[in-house]
Amino acid sequence: GQLQAAHERLVEEAQTLRWRLEQAEAECLSLRASEEQLREQASRWRAEAEALADRCSRVEAELARRSGGEFARLHALESELAQLQGEAFAAASAPSPPALAPPMPPPWDLSF
Repeated sequence: GQLQAAHERLVEEAQTLRWRLEQAEAECLSLRASEEQLREQASRWRAEAEALADRCSRVEAELARRSGGEFARLHALESELAQLQGEAFAAASAPSPPALAPPMPPPWDLSF
């Protein structure tokens, strides 16, 4: 009796422990699969982030190059504009030439 009952209890306990172990192993396998998927996804995102950072650097360099040329052009245009404005101001503030007397007819003109 007692020995049989103890044996049945141990068998039942062993089955429960085996079931728990199988459940833990299944969960572990599932977590490993998830971990692998997440690692692959992180690797893709990292590669994408690096590619975008490289592209951003190239675009920033091109923008700086173009901006430098455009700022130089803007400076030249501003200088030219200032010169033209100065010339226009000088022409507007210069004394007007004296009015000329009407031309005298030549002495041989007898039409008067």
